[in-house]
Amino acid sequence: MDEQEENMKELALKTFIWVLYAKRPLRTAELRHALATEGPLRSQQDLELDSIDVILEACANLLIEERDIVRPIHFSVQEFLTNPPNSALQGLFIENIQASEFVHQKLALTCIFYLQLDVLHQGPCQDPFDLLGRFARNPFLWHSARFFDYYIRALKHLPDEVLQPLEALIHNDGLFLAAVLQTRKIHNVQNYFSVCHDFSQITYPVDVSMILYSTQLYDIPHFNAQLVNDQVPPYALHNAAASGSLPAIIRLIEAGCSIEEEDEGGKTPLYIAALGGHMLIVKQLLERTDDANAQGGPYGPYDNALQAASYGGNVAIVQLLLSKGADINA
Repeated sequence: MDEQEENMKELALKTFIWVLYAKRPLRTAELRHALATEGPLRSQQDLELDSIDVILEACANLLIEERDIVRPIHFSVQEFLTNPPNSALQGLFIENIQASEFVHQKLALTCIFYLQLDVLHQGPCQDPFDLLGRFARNPFLWHSARFFDYYIRALKHLPDEVLQPLEALIHNDGLFLAAVLQTRKIHNVQNYFSVCHDFSQITYPVDVSMILYSTQLYDIPHFNAQLVNDQVPPYALHNAAASGSLPAIIRLIEAGCSIEEEDEGGKTPLYIAALGGHMLIVKQLLERTDDANAQGGPYGPYDNALQAASYGGNVAIVQLLLSKGADINA
């Protein structure tokens, strides 16, 4: 592919990076928007979208579109690109795909740039129908909000090229940050019932401290040492349980946050951690409660962490809760 025209070679490189390294597989519309994001966005008019045919052609037909997902045409393609024989390590194309820092910087910046869309400055949506419409109009929005911190956390070093736009992002106004947080709370953007289940209006103030507790950015010393203030924001423990940040959970518990508190949707931190599949956090919370059957969920008095883990398909957490006495017939 090093012999391709420069624009097609760049398109192929970006496509392979997303197909091979995305936290979750991108649907075709998400991928097209991700590939078109070259810098901070303001509106959809800033995007020049390539057709899926052009994208596949750039990738020398080593990828196919199947059931609205672009994937390698055969598992051997992924194996070759991510673990090529030494004789194949010639040319910048393969070397870039192999370079973890290069890959995750590209993924992180794309998400940060896409989150600059004006739509987020309108603030959080008032109901799940509006949020579904926002996702439909901005296909890459959910993935960007949900995983930008994951890609940043994967970097061994935080270069200025990432740090500067990231700091600009998290220092936006409260309405913008609340919209980002609302988007992050959705586990499955393609499922109407999941959006309704996870929807939160975010009526409480959201500032940079809340965003840090709610993302894996908390695990980066540059942020938790300089930006997290002494005052704990509302529902910080719940949002840390959703992000999967064990250090944030420990700090918040030591600061006196109650593990029994319910958020605006009636969910406890244990419920949220079980739903998200965060085993270490579930273990940490269970060490501080004798009641694995503690109620707390959006579906009334019989909703609990075992139901959340089952709904999320998190078998290991289901087994852990059962071993701690969770009632399978609750």
